[in-house]
Amino acid sequence: MATLCKSVQGAFKSTSLPFIDEHSVIVLAPPTRVWENLVGVIVSFFSVSSDVIARAMDASPRHLRGSFPLEGSSIVGFRVSISRPPEELVLEGRHRFSTYLLRFLMDNLPNGSSSLRAQSYAVFPGLSGSVYRMLVIGTRAHILAVKYLLKTVKKHTEN
Repeated sequence: MATLCKSVQGAFKSTSLPFIDEHSVIVLAPPTRVWENLVGVIVSFFSVSSDVIARAMDASPRHLRGSFPLEGSSIVGFRVSISRPPEELVLEGRHRFSTYLLRFLMDNLPNGSSSLRAQSYAVFPGLSGSVYRMLVIGTRAHILAVKYLLKTVKKHTEN
């Protein structure tokens, strides 16, 4: 993970993980409000993961540590490698079937709105990784989860 962090911090394009996809949503609020709601939604979204699931998947990290979203803090399955409020939040993690990175970017739009983007990167080693990729990426479960997360941030921010 340390190598991944250094490559992400240096020039993000050089990450050693393959790009999976990017999804975005326009939020009718400035980036500072989007950031606040993104943080809350992420904590809520990923706290659904129980300790049992984290152990079964051999997830790292497994616990909430530090003050999320400060760099080095963690929630189940993700460690914060970059935190630049309200512009960028990079979460990384690994489990038995994958090593992954989720990057959120917020751009201030001219009309006072924001663009919130989620970029996913991951590698799925071995046969079990290939099967897991088919189950998560191939079935569109990943796309649905990311879009749900973005729509939830939009809804909480605009209401």
